[in-house]
Amino acid sequence: MQNLPAPRPWTSADEATGPALPPLTAPEGPPPHGLFAPAELTPELWREAGKRLLAKMVAEFSYEGLFAPRP
Repeated sequence: MQNLPAPRPWTSADEATGPALPPLTAPEGPPPHGLFAPAELTPELWREAGKRLLAKMVAEFSYEGLFAPRP
């Protein structure tokens, strides 16, 4: 495994020059109909998917030892 150098600390000079990449901006106007929210994905289904994703994240983070959940 290759050792990489530590990142350079942030300085006040960095604040003056700003970020190296341009800021991301959203496209103007509404998204095309149906592209981001198909009719079969109701708010209830999104809520259930979010709960399952959160449960999976807690399980994965617990397994990796990032935190220990308490009842």
